[in-house]
Amino acid sequence: MLVAVTGASGFVGRRVVRHLRDAGFSVRAISRTAGNWEEGVETATLPDSAASLGEFERVLNGADHVVHGAGLTNGSAQTPESEFMQANAELTARFAEAAAHVVSGRFLLMSSIRAVAGAGFDGILTPETPAQPTCAYGRSKRAAELAALTHFPNASRLSILRLPPVYGAGMKGNLAKMLRLADTHYPLPFGALRNRRSLLSVEALAAAAVDLLRMAQIRQIYLASDRYPVSTDEIFTAFRAGLDRPARLLPVPAGLLKEAARLAGRGEDWQGLFAEQICDSSALADDGWRQTEDPRPGLADAARDFQKSKS
Repeated sequence: MLVAVTGASGFVGRRVVRHLRDAGFSVRAISRTAGNWEEGVETATLPDSAASLGEFERVLNGADHVVHGAGLTNGSAQTPESEFMQANAELTARFAEAAAHVVSGRFLLMSSIRAVAGAGFDGILTPETPAQPTCAYGRSKRAAELAALTHFPNASRLSILRLPPVYGAGMKGNLAKMLRLADTHYPLPFGALRNRRSLLSVEALAAAAVDLLRMAQIRQIYLASDRYPVSTDEIFTAFRAGLDRPARLLPVPAGLLKEAARLAGRGEDWQGLFAEQICDSSALADDGWRQTEDPRPGLADAARDFQKSKS
């Protein structure tokens, strides 16, 4: 079976391609950059969101399934909402429409928990959590979900995979920012932040993509996360362990940190440091996906890789 993977040259996409190949699938890697691929991986150039429907159909033609991971990550609060919408919502709509015409199998959409909840949300997220995105990135991911649902109303062909922050070598977004912050010799004021957060190993995510293409029946919406959430102070401790440094985390009360962030105009940026967000990924685990248990060893490994990349 041939699987078309969009965003194949990215942080997640490369792992998805490798896992699919290891599982015996043929792969067409669709990306904006050519990349270096092992023998047997087909390649195609990712169309612009304004390209014709025929161009999208051309790059998907002959594929049995689609794993759609191309898009713009939640990397900068200064990114205009129009850019998020173009890269996430409009591109997804075009691929979903084309896939509905020329692909007989499944359309797997890599989404985000930001499609339903903002960084300041406290609580447990489930597949039934009402969608209340609060940022431009989240609104664009929710719009992408709705576009996919428009073209795939039948649950047997569409699966939306909502993801918490994903970690691993070469990770992006807020976890990468936290790692760079940990990569200093200064004490950090996060020792009292015991709020727990669900994270997801990039390798486990790639394995989930394979599982969702193999399952006899799928659900329309899944959440994926490692089994055990970790606290903010545990994330920084794991990063510094991987950097071969002592944790050096000062137990500054969360209230003081929130006020300092507000006064510095960084209150919105720092919301994720204080919120407790736990993903209920039991549906995916019940359907046969094998979760990573504890994120901390993987976070330390990502920090070691980051350290090596600088030398």
